[in-house]
Amino acid sequence: SQRYRWAFGAMQIMKARFGWMTRKDSPLSRGQKFHFLTGWFSWFADALHLVFTMMAIVWTIGMVGWPKYFTLPMELFLIPIIGFIISKAVFGIVLYRKRVPCSWYDTIMASIASMGLSHAIARGIFLGLWKKKGEFVRTAKSRRMSSKPSAFSSVREELLMFIALVGCVVGMVSSSAMQYTEGKLWIAILAAQAIPYASALIGAWVAHRSNDKAD
Repeated sequence: SQRYRWAFGAMQIMKARFGWMTRKDSPLSRGQKFHFLTGWFSWFADALHLVFTMMAIVWTIGMVGWPKYFTLPMELFLIPIIGFIISKAVFGIVLYRKRVPCSWYDTIMASIASMGLSHAIARGIFLGLWKKKGEFVRTAKSRRMSSKPSAFSSVREELLMFIALVGCVVGMVSSSAMQYTEGKLWIAILAAQAIPYASALIGAWVAHRSNDKAD
């Protein structure tokens, strides 16, 4: 996606110009250095979300399959994670309402679209940090394709992640972990982590339906 290319390119720029952040003879002022780094923080948060989600899936599989070796995290560590996820979603809506004059419907839909890009941004961040350079990938236009793509062809990874998280929630609900507060909090975290992937699927479906109407 376009946002993936932006994130990938941003990491290439950051790697190429990181010396400006450490050299004394840097052409950047302190304020420019600050904004140069903090400007990527929201995208790095998306990358960390992917890391934590993968870790949560692996740990949940361990708790469901081998409960003797994998235990529930302490409640003390779970509450801040839930608070961070909720606050990020709420602050995004509040800032959008404050800066963009639009209806609540448009605000909610914009939030869904924004969250739906989280996985693509995370991929762009990691591949941009890993690779020295990347190839130009053109966004496919459905009218130029010989066969019409499916609704979720562009979000296959998001679909797999969503299915994995839903499976983890079902597994936790079916296990003895539901007897404990930590188990319920862990399920809430899994459900919250699934929101960006559900948003990506909703966005892909809406785009697919819009293309159908246009055709």
